[in-house]
Amino acid sequence: MSRLPNFLYVGPDKAGSSWLHEMLIKHPDVYLTPAKDLYFFDRYYDRGLAWYASQFRDARDEAVVGEVC
Repeated sequence: MSRLPNFLYVGPDKAGSSWLHEMLIKHPDVYLTPAKDLYFFDRYYDRGLAWYASQFRDARDEAVVGEVC
């Protein structure tokens, strides 16, 4: 199984999450998925944990692996 995230940022609309994603994705010790919203917990939960983990398959040695929702 691919690596699972060790952090999630969940925020309301128009609260700066796009900016946060853009800043964090540039950091060498942080891996974020290229797509900001995976919608796993509301739209795609039925696809299972293996599908969610596969979204992080490109994560390597980054200390922080996560998602900005």
